[in-house]
Amino acid sequence: MEMGHDIRAVLSADAIFADWAARANISVVANIEELSTLLAIAPVEWNFFRR
Repeated sequence: MEMGHDIRAVLSADAIFADWAARANISVVANIEELSTLLAIAPVEWNFFRR
């Protein structure tokens, strides 16, 4: 975000990260189905995944 990137949504099992996202006005989705629905409505250029 500091470099001008727009983060549209976060899917995370980490409660601290999800809380940060919510406080930053970033949508927090609960599961992959929600994320898939969101991406169908508003496609993105980049997806980042971490296991």
